[in-house]
Order: sequence, then C-alpha cells, then structure tokens
Amino acid sequence: MEPEPLHILLIEDNPGDARLIRELLMDAAYQLDTAGRLSDALDRLAHSNFAAILLDLSLPDSYGLDTVVRISTASAAPVIVLTGMNDEDLALSAVRAGAQDYLIKGEVTTSLLSRAIRYAIERHRSATEARLHVAVFNSISEGILITDVDARIVDINPAVTHITGYGESDLIGNNPRILQSGHHDPLFYQSMWESLISDGYWQGEIWNRRKAGEIYLQRLTINAVRNSVGQITHYVSVIMDITLQKQAEDQLFFRATHDALTGLPNRDHFHGRLSHAVARCRREGGMLAVMMIDLNRFKQINDTLGHSSGDVVLQTTAQRMLKSVRKSDLVARLGGDEFVIVLDQVSNIETCTRVAEMVTTAIAEPIIFDDKPWEISASIGISMCPRDGYIVDGLIESADEAMYRAKQSGTAYIFFGASIT
Repeated sequence: MEPEPLHILLIEDNPGDARLIRELLMDAAYQLDTAGRLSDALDRLAHSNFAAILLDLSLPDSYGLDTVVRISTASAAPVIVLTGMNDEDLALSAVRAGAQDYLIKGEVTTSLLSRAIRYAIERHRSATEARLHVAVFNSISEGILITDVDARIVDINPAVTHITGYGESDLIGNNPRILQSGHHDPLFYQSMWESLISDGYWQGEIWNRRKAGEIYLQRLTINAVRNSVGQITHYVSVIMDITLQKQAEDQLFFRATHDALTGLPNRDHFHGRLSHAVARCRREGGMLAVMMIDLNRFKQINDTLGHSSGDVVLQTTAQRMLKSVRKSDLVARLGGDEFVIVLDQVSNIETCTRVAEMVTTAIAEPIIFDDKPWEISASIGISMCPRDGYIVDGLIESADEAMYRAKQSGTAYIFFGASIT
C-alpha cells in the first residue's frame, strides 16, 4: 500500500511560476494546492493542514518578510521561501523570521525542490519535538538534574531549584555532592556508583540538604545515558521531594501502632516487637524479660474523680515507666490500666529486679488532684526468656499469671514460677 501524498500549499501569484513548480513536483509524492494571494492562503490554512508551504515573497496583498511572519503565525507547517530575489541578507532575515529554507526560482530543480521539502519537514518535526521536550523538561514537577560522565552538573530544570533552593549558577559545573546532608556514610554513595557503573541505574531514598540548610527526604532515580557505541556520556537524575509524604506515612503508622492517650505502642505493636526480640534471643543468645503491670486503686480514682483524672493517671504512669527503663527497652499499653515492659538483652535476674523496684517506686509517687495527693501502686509479673521458653504467647501468659499472683498477694512483683516471700 503506497503512502498518501504529502499536502503542500504553494502561495504564488504568477501562473507561469505556479505551473513550473507543479511540473517539477509532478512525479513526487506530493499533492499541490495553490493560492495567489496572502488572504486566500490564510483562509486555506484556517481550514486545512499542510505538510509544508512554498511561499513567494512578492504577492498582490503582501510583500517581503512580513509575508513570512504572517504565514508562520497562521500555520505550524514549515515554510520554504521560493522567490526570484537572490539576496543573501534577505535569505538570512527570512530564516530568522521563521522560514526553513530559501530557494531561488531560476535555480530550482526537481531534486533540489523535493529534497528541500523533505528536509524542511524533518527539521520542523525535530524542532517541534525539541520544543516539546524543553516544555516538558521545564514544566514537570519532578526535578531533573543532568551530569556528564565525570559527575559535573550540566543542566537542571526549574523544579530542581524549587526543591533544593539552588539555582543554575549554584549547581552548573558542580558535583551533586553539594546537596549532601551528611546523613549517609561513604559506603552508601560507593554502592550507588557501583550500581550505576554496572547496571546503568539506581533508585532509592536519600536525605539531602536544601540551600537554606533544611534536611529533606527525596526519592531519587538515576539512569545512565549511552552513545551509539554503548559508552556512558551522561547521567539523568529524577528527584521527587517526599518529605511531606514520609511524614504523613509516619503519622499514619504511629496512629495504627500506638495508643492515642499515652503515645505508647499498642497491643499489636508490642506483640510484633516482642516476637522480634524473642527471635533475636533464640538466634544470638542472651536473655529478655516480659513485665506485665497492672495499676492498683486506679478504678477508685476513675470513679471518684472522673475519667479525665483517670486519663492523667495513665499518662503520668506511662511517662514514669519510660524514665525507669533504657531507651532500648519497650513500654506498651495493652488497654485499660494494663501495661507491659520488655527488657531486651538483660544480663541477669538482678537487673530485672532492680528495674521492677524502680518502676514500682516511680508509680507510687503521689499524683495531685485539687491540691490533694492520690497514691496508686502497681502489681508486676515477670517472665524470662529463655528460662520460661521461646513462645511469645507463653511468655505473655506466664507474666500475666505472675502479675495476677502479685496482685492477689499484695506483693509488688513476682517472677513466674517463684514462690511468694
């Protein structure tokens, strides 16, 4: 199936010249339409699309460069000036005004004219694509940063300035390390470059620093650009600021895994953390303790002073327990007035005893309501891993059973399996 002929508009008021051009293009794959006046041409352009326009500069209603400007404004098709005026300055001005080529009527042959049309169409298509690429490059919300093979920045789009605060004068010619925050060690960047050299690609999250000093999190994708023989010539980085997205995700995760009143991990999160701790204990050795804690006299305060006062007791108790343990230990609220502490990687039973005494002492400090001190106490049950097993639910049940025995006997804390003294 033969391709359809290209639709060409010839704007020429001389019938003889128009007939000659038609004869020159008779055997080529073109469909030629003619217009003898600029006004007729503009009307045609308003209702039809053309692959190219052949334009005489001397028309009854238009003359010279103004004709090129008006035709170029009215149509996106490439314009080839076809005139009898052999003037190099005029030819240069016509090209600057928007023409793709400038041909002299007396010198035109079939091959020359056909080649000029094909080249004009291809140059125009390439220029249009280039303008489109530039428009996308400049308008896309993601930052685009281009470096040469030696990691010198050669171009950025406006989004990079919006994200980083650095302008072109700050970045062009510099190494992207100007953006580094100091949060990553040299091995991180070494691994990145090894991936780029071996795979031509790297993607991940990276902490960088804005020009004003603010640390932000970005999702970074880097692709190598290769020439026709496969050599890397440039690297193109696509930058997306995900700081707010990360903060929102962290907030959602926190709400899903933490108690709204005390800010402590909730039951589900505690169970997961304990599972990891037990698995590490089994794998690496060592001990851990699970301490189940129940508050005494809490119901009396809640019923006497109201739920808002009960909330204060729970929040205060949570903070006192956090101050009684290490940062590596876990304090969680299971619900109501029940709490749990996981002491990870403890060296001996005496450490657990000392922590239990610190917790009960801290909780026993009076809480003032309406200038009146209210005292509560805690009952603590303790199970040990591996002494009481490696089963997570078993450790929880054992600690809960020991806590119940401590509450019934009025003892501050009891280890699972120990006798009451």
